Amino acid sequence: MSTPTHNTSETIAQNPVSTGARAVKLLRNGANQAVRIPKEFELPGTQALMHREGN
Repeated sequence: MSTPTHNTSETIAQNPVSTGARAVKLLRNGANQAVRIPKEFELPGTQALMHREGN
């Protein structure tokens, strides 16, 4: 089985401070993908709901 490839040329906001956005690191563990969340965005608990916007 081949590993799917993804286009990673999406742009990050030019002025992330004004949008409250911050670049994060994506990690791959086999078929799973994780997002390394910066400390200031840390969530309480053990579960969260994720929403995808765009493609």
